[in-house]
Amino acid sequence: MLHNPPPKVIHIRFGNLRIKPFYKVITNLWDKVLDVNSNYKLVNVFADRIEGIE
Repeated sequence: MLHNPPPKVIHIRFGNLRIKPFYKVITNLWDKVLDVNSNYKLVNVFADRIEGIE
């Protein structure tokens, strides 16, 4: 455990959504989320933006 880097985290912060709207938003954003995730340790995903935090 001491020799491995900590896991990367994707924090989805949409609030309360039904399944269909959630699926629509996450489907549209997922490729961008993966791109941001490759460069940052923490990714906050909102319905209108994506934030990467080191």
